[in-house]
This record gives sequence, C-alpha cells and structure tokens, in this order.
Amino acid sequence: MLFRWKVIGLVILCSLVAGCEFSPLYGPDSPRESYVNQIDVTVTGNLDPRKFESVLLDQFGKPTGERSHHLTVDFVITDESGPIMGSGGVHQYIVVGKAKVAFFDLNNGDLIYSDAINARARWTSSKEIEINEDGMVMVARNEVLANLEARDDALNRLRRLMADRIYTRIIAIKPNTDIQQ
Repeated sequence: MLFRWKVIGLVILCSLVAGCEFSPLYGPDSPRESYVNQIDVTVTGNLDPRKFESVLLDQFGKPTGERSHHLTVDFVITDESGPIMGSGGVHQYIVVGKAKVAFFDLNNGDLIYSDAINARARWTSSKEIEINEDGMVMVARNEVLANLEARDDALNRLRRLMADRIYTRIIAIKPNTDIQQ
C-alpha cells in the first residue's frame, strides 16, 4: 500500500515539474549547449585574473568561431583572516572572495545577467607565520613553504568554487530571456 502512494506521489511530482516548463541544465536541448565554446571571458581583480579566467574557460569551453556572449568578472579577495588558533598548535585561516559578474548577449549588447557572488575557503597550518619589525619571516623555511602551499591550495579551491557558482547560474538562464538581477 505504501509503495502505491509513493508511485502516485512520483507521478504527481513529475506532472507538476512538466507543467512548469522544467528543462534539465545538461543534455542535448539544454541552455548549456547554446553557451559552450561561444563565451568571451574577461576577468579583472586582485587574485591573478589569468588563473581564474583559465578555470572559467574550463567550465564554458574555449571560444571557437563566432562568440555569442561575453562574461566579465571582477574577482577580488575581500577578506583574509586568521590565524585562528586551533588545537595542538594548528592555525586556521579563512580567505573570502567576491565576484561581480555581468553576462552580455553580443548580438544586441543586452545585459542578460548580473550578480555579486561570494565564496570562502579555509586552510590550516601547523605554524603561524612570524614576521619581525624589518618584515623578515622568522620561521624555518620548510614551515613557510608548507604554509604558502596550503594558502595556494585554498586560493585554487576558491577559484574553482567561484567558477562553479558562476557557471551554474549562467547555464540556468535560458537563452534569449530577459533575466536580470
């Protein structure tokens, strides 16, 4: 009896989804297909724009032929805090990024989408970087390198997370619709 109600509920849910013009984000007729390899990307900001542009192009595909859309992203680190003392001498750091996104239709110059997107990443280190009054780092070289590697890893994760958020929001927009925020 319970199985029957589950089946009836599933049929009703599918009917509701079909009635609201639901279309999957991936697949042959998805909005994503109209953007693949057709988006010009311009990135500015204070966190190596070339690296972030490369991550975005991994998502959208490198433009080939005529471009249909243009994506501009101003990606900045808005806050980098820490260290927060953890247990056993482990320090935690947080880096927060913000991207101002604008997505344009190149055929008519219309703004299709704009938004400000935030993301954060954390990293840990077993030794806090100590800097003396002359600006010199006062910890052993291998500890500094490990600390910098952990920070670079967090920045790479932040780039990927931000690119995923931007990509998902852009492909959720059906082409030739007037959705602006």
